[in-house]
Amino acid sequence: MLSYKVSLGEIINPYLHIILLIIFLVIVLFLFHFKYKHKHWLNQVIHNNYDPRLWGKKGFIVNKAKITKYYDSLIYSTKWSELNYTMKCACSWFLNKKYNYYQGLKLKLTTKKLTSLFEKHNKPCYISLKYENHQNKQKITGCIISRPIEGRFYNKDLNLYTFDYICGEKTIDYFKILYTHFKNHRDTHNGKIFLFHTTQKIEIATSLININTNLYSIKFFPKKVIQRYSGISIQLISSSNYRLFMNTFYKLYEVFDCFLHIHMTQLLYLLDQKILYIVVYLSNNKVLCCYFFKNNSSLHNQSQTITLIGSYKGTEYEDMFIDGFYNSVVYVSNSLKIKSILVDDLGHNTILLKSINKYKIVETFKSFLYLYNFVYSSFNKDQVLLLL
Repeated sequence: MLSYKVSLGEIINPYLHIILLIIFLVIVLFLFHFKYKHKHWLNQVIHNNYDPRLWGKKGFIVNKAKITKYYDSLIYSTKWSELNYTMKCACSWFLNKKYNYYQGLKLKLTTKKLTSLFEKHNKPCYISLKYENHQNKQKITGCIISRPIEGRFYNKDLNLYTFDYICGEKTIDYFKILYTHFKNHRDTHNGKIFLFHTTQKIEIATSLININTNLYSIKFFPKKVIQRYSGISIQLISSSNYRLFMNTFYKLYEVFDCFLHIHMTQLLYLLDQKILYIVVYLSNNKVLCCYFFKNNSSLHNQSQTITLIGSYKGTEYEDMFIDGFYNSVVYVSNSLKIKSILVDDLGHNTILLKSINKYKIVETFKSFLYLYNFVYSSFNKDQVLLLL
């Protein structure tokens, strides 16, 4: 008796319509889940990796901002210079309550310091505020401020704006104020490229750079390092002696493929306001290495912190560069009483971290920089210097 072998096709064929229906339903459910999970970012002008229109593209995403469901005409937008003092005070109070530059570190931002960040620029700064009662402008529920920056990607000049202090009481407030500010900014000013910082990774987007920031106690740092080389002096740069630093500043364009910074007028102003600190090692008035610190108004254990946002190793001697870092911390801590320091793993900080990591890392904070309305590939950490 001959046995008949049933083929796989004969087994599947009666159920083929059911199988296809299941596959279709799985795909539909996945798409609904994906759209729901990323619904807010899918409606923002970012480098969306899942949008075929952006595959292989570099440059602007849109030339004109459209009115979408995330545009809220009731959000108040104006130039920072036109905001009255009372509104600036309310803004700083809201940011201290709702905003964290580092996730988990409390912000202590005075109105004076907030104002300093948006003065002395070469172009206007803009602010948008969302109110619970927009008619009387009572109770802020969302905030965003933009300021001009400049620099280069691979020696190509860029003029762009940063979105700073983006926050909202509700998730929807965050995304509405982000898009509304973008549209109002585009309608008012010709800028098309924007950059913003976030502690949350955007899963569908490509970041310009990912940053790990390590927090260290300076309790066991050297109080003063004995100079191993003769003829070396250390200087804290301000508006009175900034010419010592200018040749090195322009050299940074050659050293870092991604160098972004505020305008020189504002940079000098922030140095005098003790918000930015630049410490240099000099030999015969020539800069051998320099260190860039910023006071981000973040507190750890109720004490002020400072961040080493970047550094420049202009000397062939690595031990000199490392000694200079510890001495620069002493210089800065004499001006700003600090017990801990944060170090971004960008630029030549990656060299310093090999030495600093012998000390205990108290905590590591992750953050991300994304371009808004601009498509560009990511940079390696050692390619980047940000004086923002």
